[in-house]
Amino acid sequence: LTPRLSRVDPQQDKYRAGLDASKRKPQVALAPTLKDEEMLHRITLLGQGIADAHSYVLSYPASREQCVGMCNPDARLRRIHLASFDRPIEDRLEFINECVWVNDDGALGRDLLCREYGIPEAVGLTDAQFAALGGLWTIDGMWNKIELPLEALVLRPMTAHLRWMYEGSTTMKEEVKRYYGAP
Repeated sequence: LTPRLSRVDPQQDKYRAGLDASKRKPQVALAPTLKDEEMLHRITLLGQGIADAHSYVLSYPASREQCVGMCNPDARLRRIHLASFDRPIEDRLEFINECVWVNDDGALGRDLLCREYGIPEAVGLTDAQFAALGGLWTIDGMWNKIELPLEALVLRPMTAHLRWMYEGSTTMKEEVKRYYGAP
């Protein structure tokens, strides 16, 4: 089994504690989707031999690991983001995703998933685990695919991407704000 550590993030815990109780849980319309998404991740983790898969929690509001451009952005992501400026604006997000998930054998994507799932980066993911888990996520723009400062890049569950993005723009802004922890 691939080991998995419990994620402990004192900053996230402090932030969540300061939110009203109503903002620490998803809106009624989103709750079933997130519950199903969490179960999908648990089943996939279990199927891939990840230890303690049953305890994976899709944090709400989102974990800081999902705010990849805002919270301690990886130097590789910074370089990828800067390199994206050489592309047409409408192609930048696709370029960023290709660099994260495909280039260098998906090294950055693998590390982002290890952080999200609590897998020690020194252990990493096998190719089969990466193939199974990587398809559950995308790098997305917080609001749309055109306005992409580094801080707007997020690691988003694919289900949420399909729910919230239409023709490159966010359709359910209130859900997105709440998911990423707007007070």
